[in-house]
Amino acid sequence: IRLFRGESADNRKHRRYGACWSSKREVAEIFASERASHYTNGTVLLETDAPADAIISATHLLHNDFGEFEHVVDRRRLTSVRVLKRFAPT
Repeated sequence: IRLFRGESADNRKHRRYGACWSSKREVAEIFASERASHYTNGTVLLETDAPADAIISATHLLHNDFGEFEHVVDRRRLTSVRVLKRFAPT
């Protein structure tokens, strides 16, 4: 499944991705853009094609009150993570 995440640029550099990803690009882009000023090196919008064995849960199927379409993944099983966009700190 194609998933997206807003992440700090430093975490991307060290491949320390968080567990929560979204199936909606717009959601991840909002997270990245709104948090860029919190990080010295800004944030990035990430994309991955997560294999089935990387998906721990699809929490949005139980509740999606915030419209985040959240999936919890095991980042160690992600084979390819791409940077789609960078956001500089303001």
